[in-house]
Amino acid sequence: MSLHDGHRKRLDDKVTDRGLDFLTTHEQLEYILFTVIPRGDTNKIAHKLLDRFATIPGVLNAEVSDLMEVEGVGERTAR
Repeated sequence: MSLHDGHRKRLDDKVTDRGLDFLTTHEQLEYILFTVIPRGDTNKIAHKLLDRFATIPGVLNAEVSDLMEVEGVGERTAR
């Protein structure tokens, strides 16, 4: 069993119990990424995106081409 097993469920439970504001910034971005990345490590991608674009609004307002330069972000995710 991996440390990451059940990670999405734990985040979903946090949001259900306490709200999105209770999550850290990278967890909030992960939660958003769950909708476009059904499987895979969204934690690493969230950290890489925040390293590059600094904030969630920075990520959401970035150009598709710039987003796709981040490892793990394909065209579907970038759109």
